Amino acid sequence: MLGQNQNGRSMIEMLGVLAIVGVLSAGGIAGYSVAMKSHKVNKATDMIQLISTQVKGLYSDDFADISCKKLGDLGYLSAEYYDSTKTGDEACVAAPVGDSWKIAQKTGDSSRYQIFLNNVEKAACIKLAQVNWGESAIFESLAVGGTIVNGLSDNVRIKPTVSDANNACASENANNLVWTFK
Repeated sequence: MLGQNQNGRSMIEMLGVLAIVGVLSAGGIAGYSVAMKSHKVNKATDMIQLISTQVKGLYSDDFADISCKKLGDLGYLSAEYYDSTKTGDEACVAAPVGDSWKIAQKTGDSSRYQIFLNNVEKAACIKLAQVNWGESAIFESLAVGGTIVNGLSDNVRIKPTVSDANNACASENANNLVWTFK
């Protein structure tokens, strides 16, 4: 057997390479998952800011007939968030986070409207609650499960904190967020 050249890899070397690839893959998938969740929160923030800006250009002070269907039919919503073949709240489709969204006049107050995101997971809820929505003339408040965590409450400006957001976003997968604009 002297002078014979052996080519190839041993089983031990192959198992070592497979173990390294497995560890790297697991880390990559975890990183990708975190990046996708962050991207979805950013998309939700962009969607709400875009809609609120466009609504202000369309309406003056009376939001009595505001709806997803009307905004979509007028071209104020992209096909990503609106389905022209559906009616009513069903026209609002594909919420970036959560399982549904809608826009409507604030109950009993036609001078304000609200954007709703329903069944948002806790991590996304906390991030959205901490977004600086600004002190613009149109943003009034953000409530999670009925608790205002950002904006104005009884004419007092509430600044979001991690602790407040964490407490308000109590559910793992069923947090309902409501932005109020005027």
